[in-house]
Amino acid sequence: MYLLKYFIVFTIFISCKPSGPVTPEDSFIEIKKAYADDNIEIFLTLLSKESLIKINEARNKISDMDENSRKGFASYYGLKPDALKNISTADLIKIQFIFMKANKTDLHKALTSEAVSKIIRNETSAEIMMSNGITMKFIREYPYWKMDLTFF
Repeated sequence: MYLLKYFIVFTIFISCKPSGPVTPEDSFIEIKKAYADDNIEIFLTLLSKESLIKINEARNKISDMDENSRKGFASYYGLKPDALKNISTADLIKIQFIFMKANKTDLHKALTSEAVSKIIRNETSAEIMMSNGITMKFIREYPYWKMDLTFF
């Protein structure tokens, strides 16, 4: 009986642990790690719903391209045109990771910089300024904070 009480308390303690970032800083740290590790699945879970909608809109546009456009797009990224017909969201993000790292895009620079300041706009919006001057936006999708890529 004594052990059962400790087991129940331990179970309650474990179940209360957050399963996502509860501050904008936590979100930024997890996103940086996912980007550095090329962990697309985790990266996607840290994006806002609106960001995922925009990414899926882009994915749909790529899938719906005419053959010549698809060939040009595929050639630019070093892919096979047929692979773009049914491209998944994860594959699109993987392509973007490769492109961002190769071309040192603004988002790449932000994700490889250190945070220098944070501004909480309200209960659901925050911005983190990077050491390179780029501001990252985060929104709270209760109870977790997610990165908002809709402005990129």
